[in-house]
Amino acid sequence: MQTFELKSFVEYIKQRDLAKDYHIPYYVKWVQKFLTADLPPIATSTNDRIQAFENLLSKDHSLQDWQIRQALKAVELYVKVFIATPTVTLSTHIDQEKTISEADAVLTQMRDLIRVRHYSYRTEQTYLDWTRRYLGYALNHELVWQNSDSVRAFLSSLAIQQNVAASTQNQAFSALLFLLREVLKQDNPDLKSVRAKQGSRLPLVLSQDEVRQVLKMAPPDDRLLLQLAYGAGLRVSDSRHGFHRRKSIG
Repeated sequence: MQTFELKSFVEYIKQRDLAKDYHIPYYVKWVQKFLTADLPPIATSTNDRIQAFENLLSKDHSLQDWQIRQALKAVELYVKVFIATPTVTLSTHIDQEKTISEADAVLTQMRDLIRVRHYSYRTEQTYLDWTRRYLGYALNHELVWQNSDSVRAFLSSLAIQQNVAASTQNQAFSALLFLLREVLKQDNPDLKSVRAKQGSRLPLVLSQDEVRQVLKMAPPDDRLLLQLAYGAGLRVSDSRHGFHRRKSIG
């Protein structure tokens, strides 16, 4: 199997104290596995490749959930932090090194806050991903990343230079608003001007005749529950719970 030289990656982790010493060999193993994995050709972007790698690991029933989380953390550290961060020389770039160290601490604080508030794991990964991208942008453009003006510059670049969709821009907006308000404790950061406007969408609903046809085609044993769910305006999750409960009793 092909191997990759990851000595500089190991040194990067140790210098910034990003992982315990006994975790580092496992991080190296997961990154090696990621770099040599047979991922779908359609997975070209960083996020797509990481998602494809997660899907690949999920199919390995010998791996436990904590191992998959460890693998994803190692890979994200490698591709989104180590590779994206310019090489820093301590003797000539002390201020930049300090900034990177502060940014690493903020990412850890942000992750802890998200978990305390019981946000979903997907939201956690999305918020951290956008924050890492923003920090890299601020460092590369020599901006003060704690300022809302720098956040506005980053969000504007997404819309103007990268031409991202409104939903993507607003996803980044939410993540960085959380950074400014909840992590950096800025009461009213001025970001309204860079929030993308989305067109209104009419809800897709069935007509009464269409609903009658659906109910008519349902199996007799489930029809009454469907009628009750529709008539009471229950959500899909509430209806699904009712079906499982009825089948377990029956």
